[in-house]
Amino acid sequence: MNRHVYWHTHKGHDTDAQFTAHSIAQLVNHLRRELPELNLTASVLPTNVADQIDWQLDCGFLQGAISVIEKQSNADLRAGLTIYCPDSKSTAVTTARQRLPHAFWGINFRGVLSLSYARNNPYALWHESLHLLGAQDHYSSQNFQSTCAMPCCIMQFAPDERTVGSESFLCRATMQILRKNCT
Repeated sequence: MNRHVYWHTHKGHDTDAQFTAHSIAQLVNHLRRELPELNLTASVLPTNVADQIDWQLDCGFLQGAISVIEKQSNADLRAGLTIYCPDSKSTAVTTARQRLPHAFWGINFRGVLSLSYARNNPYALWHESLHLLGAQDHYSSQNFQSTCAMPCCIMQFAPDERTVGSESFLCRATMQILRKNCT
């Protein structure tokens, strides 16, 4: 199946939008290098759709934002949206944290919408974005310890440069899921 990841920066400045675009480009380039067979595209969210999403997020209507992005999919293409929220006190982030208190840096909803709110942390943005492609968390929800044999796995709890910081951060299990869902 063809997969498309839209990206958007909610309530940020130009430098935040540049961070989002650069981070997603890095992720897509890494995936194309590691898994060239993937049918994956990515682009900035169109302005008219972004306005609808922003309104939903400003009101704390995460389900409404999910409904908006689901309308971007069709029989040949499954779309997901990754949103960088640099303002950790925004209504969107507050609502997400109420739904899942241990989601310190980001959260994914139904594999359709991912919010990342770890300021200037591309690893957290990549982790949440990979959920849009079917990747699963590789940590225990009881104690947040990694369940992956690969120490630098991107799908560990609260990934950052210190814990991931590797050119090769996709473990075999994640690569297998991405191949299944994106080819």
